[in-house]
Amino acid sequence: SVPIKIAKRIKKFQLIIEVEEIYTYAFNRNIKGLKKEIDFIKSADKHILVNDLIADIINLNKQQCIVCYGPYKIDSEVEPKVFYDDKIHLVYAGSFSKTKGGVHNAVKAAEYLPDEYVMHILGFGEDDIVKELKYFIDEINKKSKCKIIFEGQKLGKEYYSFMKGCDIGLNPQKWGDYMNYVL
Repeated sequence: SVPIKIAKRIKKFQLIIEVEEIYTYAFNRNIKGLKKEIDFIKSADKHILVNDLIADIINLNKQQCIVCYGPYKIDSEVEPKVFYDDKIHLVYAGSFSKTKGGVHNAVKAAEYLPDEYVMHILGFGEDDIVKELKYFIDEINKKSKCKIIFEGQKLGKEYYSFMKGCDIGLNPQKWGDYMNYVL
């Protein structure tokens, strides 16, 4: 944040930042880090926010904020991934956060699905969490009729193609205070 403040002073530009989530709150709950992150966000001249709540929660000037709920354009140039198995393809795509719990809840849900479903897990996380997740998927696959496939992280056209090829997207995050800071 200090280099950005110096650059703003020297170059005299407006800093506009997009706030998708308050990472410190969502991931590690370090109060000192949370204050630093919020102070940095407040140091921006204008904000693009992921929801209506963040401005109130961290006390931003609403006149300097706009809310963008996400991309609404479907890239017609990207062909959907085709699965040749006549199954219903579910996808969880996102972070592998223990706080949010979404990926773990998705994997648990597979245990109750019949064999006409296939669940794909896309995303990212710290190495130890990814290792634990892969083990968890292996354990659920041993007793589930629904096959779970760990896909790892996909980016760009590969990501959009994969997402367009799936039938159902999942977002089974745990409810909690951190959700006030994310969409």
